[in-house]
Amino acid sequence: MSLLERFARQIIIHGFGEAGQRRLRESSVIIVGCGALGNNMAGLLARAGVGRIAVCDHDVVELSNLPRQTLFFEGDIGENKAALTAERLKMIDEDIDVRAFSERFDVSTADAMADGVQVILDATDNITSRYFINEFAVTQRIPWIFSGVAATGGLVMPVVAGGPCFECVYPRGASPALVLNTSEYGVLNTAPAFAATIASTLAMKLLVGATVEPVLLSFDLWEQVFETFEVERDPNCPTCGGLSG
Repeated sequence: MSLLERFARQIIIHGFGEAGQRRLRESSVIIVGCGALGNNMAGLLARAGVGRIAVCDHDVVELSNLPRQTLFFEGDIGENKAALTAERLKMIDEDIDVRAFSERFDVSTADAMADGVQVILDATDNITSRYFINEFAVTQRIPWIFSGVAATGGLVMPVVAGGPCFECVYPRGASPALVLNTSEYGVLNTAPAFAATIASTLAMKLLVGATVEPVLLSFDLWEQVFETFEVERDPNCPTCGGLSG
């Protein structure tokens, strides 16, 4: 299928062009988590033309997932999320290279899962995983994008070389409010869709070589509040403080 025909509407975007589209096709990402955030990210990046997408999740589809997890349907209940996500991405674009890992992204698996990727997208739902992703990505010098949602709002922040890392902004043990607990606060289905849209756009910018500013976006869709905050690198940060830019 013709790349130029399929992505014609993206190619004509000023500053993107055929060169940008080809860079996306040659790019590789991993999405950590295949829930609401991960479903939306995976679908958007596949439809945008990213050539290699890895997804990982050890969990299975539940009925309560269906309002938010756009790649899954009632007949999928009980099936592994990563395997199903990969299957659905191939239905979107059979030419992309999709890898599914039905296990956690942790110290024993991260090196293999992230082999060759240029961007890591956080689609997890717990603070422990985010600190691990941050440590791994900063150490390996791979850009990553933090996303978290609860109720009707959320947060998105890119972590790029030379900029502040996740722990600069949210030191361990000092940010109980950052634990965005959907089990306690619930989540409106548009919140992860919005956060995933922002995160996927940032990922595409990184993949085509555009500048991404290390700012924190905070939003509440119900209250129609959208704010960005300048964040600074902590020279004493235990994760990135000893690294050069």
